Amino acid sequence: MSMSLSVADWLTIVQLIYRINCVEDYDDFPKQVLGFLNLVLDYSIGILCITYPNESALTVKEIHTENVPDEDIQILKEQLETCPFITGLCLDLSGPVSRGPVLSHFKNQEQMRNIVIDDLQRALSIVLYHKEYLLGYIILWRKSDIENFNTRDMCVLGTLRNHISLQLYKLLQKSSKTLDGKFELERALLKYELSKRELEVLYYICEGYSDTQICETLFVSTSTFKKHLNHIYEKMKVNNRIRLIKLVEHEKKSDK
Repeated sequence: MSMSLSVADWLTIVQLIYRINCVEDYDDFPKQVLGFLNLVLDYSIGILCITYPNESALTVKEIHTENVPDEDIQILKEQLETCPFITGLCLDLSGPVSRGPVLSHFKNQEQMRNIVIDDLQRALSIVLYHKEYLLGYIILWRKSDIENFNTRDMCVLGTLRNHISLQLYKLLQKSSKTLDGKFELERALLKYELSKRELEVLYYICEGYSDTQICETLFVSTSTFKKHLNHIYEKMKVNNRIRLIKLVEHEKKSDK
């Protein structure tokens, strides 16, 4: 399959491998990887899901997307855990890369009626794992008016897979304490329906970070931070940080 790659493809792949290995922040990694892949594979929608080591492939711990509106991400997450086509892609360990059939074959299924499928027809996926650890998966989609993924595309994604997996594994190990804390918080506060970004803001508040530190860590402006904080107050029905932190501690104890 490597014969499908041109010299230019190999030069691009080498550059991308270098850039993947240079990402040192776990929070930046998914977005960076999806951006790198778009440079060489030209997809319409990209998804990188983290399952976290030793979890089921269908247990979506984190979902990172490219070109998906924020209001559609929760719908997409639900599909990733229930849609037979998508779960088939995620669980196919028979080869380094899986190329799905034309998605219109699934149009009549109830689970397939939403933004992910409406104008998307082509799919390409890889399962990310290192040694015995399942880390997650990447699915790329193309619209129906774009040609299907070909052998060259499969080869590019297959060549990059091990490098993406290894770096993801390293970053997961490095930030395992933070990840465990975020997952614990998400589970305890599930009923409040906080967004991923709101959970991140709340996590760092509970860890004692200052407003400035949170903005720097999450790469957000002060006004954006305050907007997220106000949304958290509204959803959790509190009006200051002391009550917010007390409520979080209460919910975490109740969840154990």
